[in-house]
Formats: sequence, C-alpha cells, structure tokens
Amino acid sequence: MPERRAVLAGGSMLLAGLGGCVGLGNGTDAVPLETYEYSLINHKSEPKTFHWAFETEEGLGEWVSQRVGTKYGEAMDLEQVSVSEVIRLHVIVDDVPARADLRNPDGTDKIFVIHGTPGPIPETKIMGEPDPEN
Repeated sequence: MPERRAVLAGGSMLLAGLGGCVGLGNGTDAVPLETYEYSLINHKSEPKTFHWAFETEEGLGEWVSQRVGTKYGEAMDLEQVSVSEVIRLHVIVDDVPARADLRNPDGTDKIFVIHGTPGPIPETKIMGEPDPEN
C-alpha cells in the first residue's frame, strides 16, 4: 500500500494489544455516513464474505454480509444500512475482526477494508486515504 495511507485499525491481535479502537482522531461527534467512500478489498485467492456494521450513538447497527471476489475490491453496499451518522466501522472476515473510529476525519475521504495482506498480522485491516484536496 502507498505510504500516504495510515493504518486505522488492525486484526484481533493488534486490537487486543492496543486495548481498544484505533481511529482517525479524537472527535466526539458522529460523522455523516457520506463523509467517506468505503471499499472492500480481498487479496486472497478465493472469494470471501465481509461482515460489517456501523456503530452509531444508539449502538451497533445491523450486520451486513457482502461477498467479495478475489484479487480486487468493490464498494460497500451502503443501501443495506439505514444510518445517517456513524461513529465506528466494525468488520469481520474469516473470524478476524477489525474496527476503526470514523470521527474527526482529518482529511481522509476513502476507507479501505483490506483482507489477506502480507505478514502475520493484521490479516484484516481498515485503512484511510487522505483527500488530495486537503
């Protein structure tokens, strides 16, 4: 991945080691869902099902399951959710969880959920990409 992308959250071992959710900043207010473009990327050699949900001020929303083919990504199917403001994104792929705090976007406009990255951990991670306009 290009260096300009910052890791927001990692797999279960990384999250456990950090003792909580890693995020884009220390904002306290929920952000509009459309603050970001969301993409699911599968680097494995077989299709994978990404299970994801947004957390809001009311709690964790309904889980969505989305199948992603091999070696490419696709946009998250946001039509399956009925939230307008979000706090965190939670993802599980192959029993490996990841989550990212979405508050205080700090110039990031794209969120990538990547599964099957090289290295022992994290297997599933969530990354942001800065908006070139900022």
